[in-house]
Amino acid sequence: MLNGCLLQLDSKNRIVFQSSGIIHGKLLPKNGREYQVVIRTDNPDISSLVTEKKLIEQAAKELQKTIGFNIKIWHQFEFKLGNNAIDISIDFSSTDPYFSSDNILGWGGYPNGSLKGRAVLNNKFVWLDGYERTGAELRALGIILPGMDDDVFYQTYSVRQTIKHEVFGHVFGLGHTTDPLDVMNAYYDWSRMMYGKESKQTLVDNYGKANFLKIIVPDSYIKSVMTRREKF
Repeated sequence: MLNGCLLQLDSKNRIVFQSSGIIHGKLLPKNGREYQVVIRTDNPDISSLVTEKKLIEQAAKELQKTIGFNIKIWHQFEFKLGNNAIDISIDFSSTDPYFSSDNILGWGGYPNGSLKGRAVLNNKFVWLDGYERTGAELRALGIILPGMDDDVFYQTYSVRQTIKHEVFGHVFGLGHTTDPLDVMNAYYDWSRMMYGKESKQTLVDNYGKANFLKIIVPDSYIKSVMTRREKF
C-alpha cells in the first residue's frame, strides 16, 4: 500500500490528489543544512535540461523561504555525492508499481512511510505548463502521442504545480486543504501555485520559522550585518 498521495483522473475525468495512508512527521536534510533533490530520470517532454531544472527550482522557492533551509536541485549526471546523500528523488517513468491503472498520473511519498523522499510522475502524460496544445504544437516540441492529430487539442499537465504539491508539499509533511487557492487543495488546478494559510502554518509548526542561521549561504548584505562590529 502506498503511504503517500496519488494524482489520478476520477470518473468525471477531473484530476484529483488522492491521499493513501496517514501523513505525519517531517523530512529534514541529511546533512542538517541543505536538501539535495535529484532528478534521477528525465522528463522527456522538456527538451532543455536547464528549463526542466529551473521549473523545479521555482517550485521549491516558496518552501525554501518559509522553512529557511536551502534546497539544491540536481540532475542525476551532475550529482557526485552518492545515493546515500540524496534527500529527495524525482523520477519521470511510465513503469512503476503504483501505476496500476491508466488514470494514475503520479505520486509523492509521505515522510513517515517507506517511500519518504520519493516522487514519480507518469510520463505517459504530457508534463509541460498545464495548457492545452494542438497536436501540431506538441509535434514541434518533439512530443508524439499515440494516434495524435495535428488539429486536435491535447491536455498537458503543469510539472511545476504538480512537483510543488507532491514534492514540496506531501514529501515535506503537508496534507490536503480545502482552501481554493492553496496548492495543497485536493483538486488539481495548474493555476494554484502558492501555499495557503493552513499549509504555511503547518510548515512553521513542523520546521520552525525561517531565520538567517538556517540558511547555508546568507546573501552578502545579511552576512555583513551578522558580522558587523560597531565602532565607538
